[in-house]
Amino acid sequence: MAISKPYRVGLVGCGGMGRHHLNTIRQLSGFDIVALCDIASEALNRAGEEYGITARYRDFEKMYE
Repeated sequence: MAISKPYRVGLVGCGGMGRHHLNTIRQLSGFDIVALCDIASEALNRAGEEYGITARYRDFEKMYE
């Protein structure tokens, strides 16, 4: 069986529902959470610290670049 590359995930929205999505994605195989984006710095930094994600953006277009 061939091993495929994991999907790289950049999540937009780091509030309560966003963190719920992060929990779900983290439990799935084949996905790497690599970046976060939120216009609210507090939510962005809280989720980044909680999930160990250093790539943090306030503009989703910059994140997608």
